[in-house]
Amino acid sequence: MSDTNNTNFNGPINNSGSLAIGPKASIHNYAQPQPQPQSETTQHVKTTNALFVLSNPRGSNSLRLNTEMRAIEEALRLSPQRDRIQSRTLHAATANDLRRALLEKPYQIIHLSGHGGSDGFMLEDEQGRPHLVSPQALAAYFGIYRQTLRCVLLNACYTFSMGQHIALGIPYVIAMPGPIQDRASIEFSRGFYDAIGAGLDIERAYLEGLSTVRFAHLDHNFLALLLQE
Repeated sequence: MSDTNNTNFNGPINNSGSLAIGPKASIHNYAQPQPQPQSETTQHVKTTNALFVLSNPRGSNSLRLNTEMRAIEEALRLSPQRDRIQSRTLHAATANDLRRALLEKPYQIIHLSGHGGSDGFMLEDEQGRPHLVSPQALAAYFGIYRQTLRCVLLNACYTFSMGQHIALGIPYVIAMPGPIQDRASIEFSRGFYDAIGAGLDIERAYLEGLSTVRFAHLDHNFLALLLQE
């Protein structure tokens, strides 16, 4: 994914189906239909919410964000713990979309895909034009949710500096210090969420993402760093 200029997940994960939420957001629950009522133990199993924020503003280089989301949704749908995973996706995300999503419910994982740079992450405005959000603004806002937010994944180029800011208040941040190819970023996401869906922690999911990139022979110029608070 291109840039605008020149890094122990303690909880399990959420539940299944697909429900459209307007033209720019969707919710996915991955559990299979239950033929009988859940037991009391199952009803109280902790779930994990993941928020996916996708942005490819007009005039910016085209990214394969839909392909990445298909890979992620497949990983979660096929996962052993799909009944403990719930995700919401914000398409063509604006700053207001992000704010309102976080006000609605707590998320343990926030995944940003799009165009990054040392000066911030590119969201969209209401007309689909680029709207740059600074690392300081993102770090301050995500810090408000530090009691529930466990990991921020910055799947965009040149996001290491941004990740350093965010990691001051969030347990885990995954960021990219250089440019990354679409295919490599897609494979990293696939492996990461395969592991999350298997009930593994953030550190292990990070390693699974790296292994998936290597298995696809896409690791020549790929580097993702795991930053800890």
